[in-house]
Amino acid sequence: MGIMIDVLINLAITVMAAIGLKKSYVNNKGWSTLKWFTTDSNLIAGIFCLVYAIYRIRYMINGAKIPDGVYLMRYVATCVLGMTFFIVFLILAPWDRDYKRNFFYDDLLYHHFLCPLLTMISYLIFGKLPYKDMIATFVGAAPIFLYGFVSMILNVARVMEGPYPFLLVYKNGFWKSIMWMAIILTFGFSMSLIFAMVK
Repeated sequence: MGIMIDVLINLAITVMAAIGLKKSYVNNKGWSTLKWFTTDSNLIAGIFCLVYAIYRIRYMINGAKIPDGVYLMRYVATCVLGMTFFIVFLILAPWDRDYKRNFFYDDLLYHHFLCPLLTMISYLIFGKLPYKDMIATFVGAAPIFLYGFVSMILNVARVMEGPYPFLLVYKNGFWKSIMWMAIILTFGFSMSLIFAMVK
């Protein structure tokens, strides 16, 4: 019964991530939506949760072992969507002074609230992580660090502006932007470590 619930949750995450992606694509007038970590994290999680659900179904049918890498993918999905949820909750919604819009408006309902919440619930209740904590942590935090470094470089090169307020290098100043990046990446690494340690 528990396995079936886990499968349904992960399939629901994939569907809702896709719905949110379609809405975000329309709202951003195309694939520029990929400049947002929110979009990227939900895209990663939607794919990884689908792979995980398929292997769980396979396990239910014939008892086939689920590869360790699939559990790791599921963990990465939790890390990136956990990052999305908590950055919105702790930084972006207070910055905008609007929790309602940031969590319940259009595509944000799926990408900021439902997908992250279901992903964390599924992982904490049903998840498994057959890797040492620090190895898993570096893998889980890798997409967060990659997005942060690439976005910062593109902002410094004036190829991209933002899209988040703490990435506006030329508005915030270089050192303030570095401080923000250090805080956010430290938070992302710490959160990935906590998710690894609870398993």
